[in-house]
Amino acid sequence: MSKGAATWDADYGAAVLHLVWDVDRKTKDRVLLCGAIELLPHEVPPPLPTQERCLELSRKHILYAADVVLPVAAALRWYTLAKAGAPPRPTDGTLDLDGPDRFVPVVLDEEPEAPLFSLARRAHPFGASWHCCARTRHLIARTFRIEDLWTVDELERAHQCLSRDIDFGMADAPEFWGAVHLIAPNPVFRSIAGHIDRTKRPPGLTITIDYRIGGEGAVLNWELDGVGPTGPVFTIRRQLRTSVERIQLPCDVGELYERVIDADRGLLYELGPFTFLGSINTTLNLVSETRHVSVSLADGSAGDFHVPLDGSFKQSMTTGTSSTTHYADRRLRQEAQLRERRRNARKGQRWYRDQVPDATLELRSIVGRASTRLMVADPYFSGEDVLRILAAATDPSVPIQVLVGGDHLRSRQDGVEHGDLLEASIAECQDAGRMNPISVRVMSGSPPPLHDRLVAVDDEMWMLGSSLNAFGSRGTMLLRVLDPTPVMIDVQRLWDDAQDFGSWLTERRAARSDATKGG
Repeated sequence: MSKGAATWDADYGAAVLHLVWDVDRKTKDRVLLCGAIELLPHEVPPPLPTQERCLELSRKHILYAADVVLPVAAALRWYTLAKAGAPPRPTDGTLDLDGPDRFVPVVLDEEPEAPLFSLARRAHPFGASWHCCARTRHLIARTFRIEDLWTVDELERAHQCLSRDIDFGMADAPEFWGAVHLIAPNPVFRSIAGHIDRTKRPPGLTITIDYRIGGEGAVLNWELDGVGPTGPVFTIRRQLRTSVERIQLPCDVGELYERVIDADRGLLYELGPFTFLGSINTTLNLVSETRHVSVSLADGSAGDFHVPLDGSFKQSMTTGTSSTTHYADRRLRQEAQLRERRRNARKGQRWYRDQVPDATLELRSIVGRASTRLMVADPYFSGEDVLRILAAATDPSVPIQVLVGGDHLRSRQDGVEHGDLLEASIAECQDAGRMNPISVRVMSGSPPPLHDRLVAVDDEMWMLGSSLNAFGSRGTMLLRVLDPTPVMIDVQRLWDDAQDFGSWLTERRAARSDATKGG
């Protein structure tokens, strides 16, 4: 849908330019980390002016944030300049769109392409609860990676600050680093609500719209799709003429999808799937006693736990009118949920017992998918794992990182220390041209600071129930880590603290030589 300047001015009275950027103290480069243009409907007053905020991340980097109130036309022009790759930046709270102060150029791709919008189904930086299905357009950085700019510690400190400043957790959305967002809140109504009356047959639905000032004259087309457990059941289309509409439903189905389309502005609102709450069941359980348990924890510290015990008094209450959904509907939906749960489980877990060939084949398949990163963190990593597992990498340019424990490398197999065996295996594979660039680091400590065995491939991570050298021989799980980012941050710390394998081996051999001489 095309949107001219006259329409923008009719819908919105002002805009706020939200910006977060990094300053490199040495080069003085200003890198835009995240930005948004938030358009404000006429009834929403612009915020009061605020000072630039800054946070010293390290001796090298400073994090800045600013909010600049602009006329709508000026804000849209800034968006156009950002789309071109080098938007102007504020200086001391002021913004000169034609001035020389610019952020470092970056290539941005628009999604969706103008003049189209998408409705914000997922959270995004600078989003607010009052936006009500805001229409959004995004400029996504093509190659920007935050890990190329900051260290792990700098990134962690920035996350704590940014979650407050942009009301969004950037740790969960790395694709939004370097991005710019155009946020166009619903200019016609603040919210839409529905209430279903199941006392009538067929049930009735009451729709209530909370219009913004001046929005009552808009021509709104309302659509409702009813979906049962085996597919679509009905579609209702009505033109909403008043703030309260009463609509008769053909039947009571489990899932509903709702849309509101403006004749001039296009799609303004969408929700689904959702259900209308019929009743609430509450169970009261009287806790009559608490059990106190004191145990010694694995690290030697004392642990005290209080366990509330269920009492003999229980009471169940139901509020509201229960749904008339029949048995067939419930049965079909429950079975569909169980199938989906089993499918998800199969994707994220594997069980092997006396299946070494199958387990090895699965690990090699995972390793073979690596295109940017391959890391193995296994305190008991051994020389035979190099050829058996790591040589399965199909992209010869992907660097391999191995994190191993010093205790294991000092232990012996057939009279030879595992450290020497590992060095020999790596050299053999490299001489034969069967090994990607590989770096090994050794964790100190007895036991080492890592217990679980982890394999990180690009942005995915897998946890093994045993070391690679024994994987699949006894009952062992292979689990996909659902949220690998915080784990990877801590593993990276272990990597940074560990010792290079070459220097460790030199020191180890010197210690063995001294021990032999002393003996």
